[in-house]
Parts: sequence; C-alpha cells; structure tokens
Amino acid sequence: MNLDNLRRFVTTLELGSVTAAAKMLNLPKSSLSRHLTQLEQELNLKLLDRHPRNLKATEAGQQLFDEVSPLIQGLNDAELNIENLRAKPRGFLSIQAPAEFMSEEMAQLSVEFLHEYPDIQLCFTQYTGALPNNPQQTDICFVLHDAPLPDIDSVAKALISFPQSVYCSPHCDQLPNTATLDALEGSKMILQADEKFWQFRTGNNQRLSVPLNVGVTMNSQNMRLHACVRGLGLTRLPDYAAETMLRKGSLKKIKLNHPMVALTLSVLYRHRQVPKKVQVFVEFIQSNIGRLQSRL
Repeated sequence: MNLDNLRRFVTTLELGSVTAAAKMLNLPKSSLSRHLTQLEQELNLKLLDRHPRNLKATEAGQQLFDEVSPLIQGLNDAELNIENLRAKPRGFLSIQAPAEFMSEEMAQLSVEFLHEYPDIQLCFTQYTGALPNNPQQTDICFVLHDAPLPDIDSVAKALISFPQSVYCSPHCDQLPNTATLDALEGSKMILQADEKFWQFRTGNNQRLSVPLNVGVTMNSQNMRLHACVRGLGLTRLPDYAAETMLRKGSLKKIKLNHPMVALTLSVLYRHRQVPKKVQVFVEFIQSNIGRLQSRL
C-alpha cells in the first residue's frame, strides 16, 4: 500500500475537500485526485463519494481512515522530530497574514528571512476579514484581534501588541477632542464587515464593549483610513497605520475617557508540535518586526 497516497487520503478526509487538501499538500487538484484514485484501485475499494460541494467517506473509506489516521499522525510526528534535529531548516512553508497588515514591512522581513534560510521555499498569501476561512490550510496563519479568538481547531500564540485608537477627520464636528464613550452613540462610523463592538479598557483593567452604529462598511483598512480623512465618519485604526496622516494633519485622534484595547498579533499553528522551519520564521518575525515598526 502506497504510504504517500494513504497520507493524502487522510489529509483529504480531515479537511473535507480535495481542493483544500491539494492546497495544503502543495499539489495540483488533478494530481491529488489521481493519487486518491490510485489508492482505490490498489485496494479495489471505493473509499470516497465525491460530489461538487460535498465529499464523504464510504463505509470502507471511514474504516480505513479510523485505522490509519493515528498511524499517519505518529509518522508525521516522527518526521517533525527528525526535521527539528537538522541544522538548517528547509522545505515548503505556507503563510497567511491579514491584508494590508504592515505589507511593506512583512515583505522586507520575508526577503531578509529567505537570505538567512535559503533552503526554505516561502508561499505568502493574504486574506481579508477578521479571520481566514481555512487557517489549517497553511503552516502559519497570522491574526490581528482585540477580542478573544473564537474556538478554532488550531493552536494560537500571542506575539506582539499594537496600540489602536478612534480617529476622525480634523474637520469632524461629531465629537469634541476629548469625549466619553457615551459620546460615540449616534456618531457616523466607518466599520469593517461584521464589526459590532469596539473594545475599551477601564481603569481596573476590565474590558468594556461599546456597540456600534451601522455606518459605511469597508473591509480594506486603507479604504477606511481614506474615508475617514474625507470626513465620512469615525473609524478604528492601529496607531501605526494612522501615523503618516496624523503627522500631515489629515487625521485627528479622539481622546476618550477609556483607551482602546490594543490589537494583538497572534500566530495559529495546525499542531502543537511544529517543524523547525515554522519555529524559525515566527521567531524571526517576532524579533524583527519591532525594529521596522519603530521606523514608521
């Protein structure tokens, strides 16, 4: 029985999709489908019922999955242990990060990282919204959040925090320069999709969630920034993103009686035990992103 095809079969059922499994395994979808067919032909059994929007194991497929999945996981763990013993990390490394999150800085750090680790092949993609749709499809997924992460089938580790504030146009007359949180009620706002609360911190370190008004919705941080400059309403921005416009006098920061909860950059892993290539990339970003941020 072909061990590689067994691994592909287990991954496909775990993710519930040939498309998702092919992406995670860095294979063309057609190649993965061919390998799965080869496994079925080798065993002379139908293992998967494949439909355009649904993939299920047959009875034989489910039995095979239940029996071999723990063995495959054990082999994967053994390979990770061996990988971590190598002096030089190597191999394919897939990464997701929020769109517009310090894109220039992350690109520069990625280039510096590849100079230091030339045996790693990097695939860096971006997503929009608060969370990626399928964080388990990549080795590393970075997430920016100011509230606890929802229950997801990944291991999360907080890396660094970024202060954020409420901003408006300097010509905005909705709020005084210093205001209470109650003053936010009724104000026009420029929000991210599905953004329902802004998180603030009280003097005794308690969280305070302020419900938001329905306003302009823009998933792009850059669009929200420019809409705010043009006076369409208040918006929440990380301070590093607003700094340039603030220096130009195109934005002003609203001073509220409670500060906003800082944004946390967390990294999501598929498993608790991670390969050396993942470890060194996360450590490199954590050690160097502050250096680039200080130049903003």
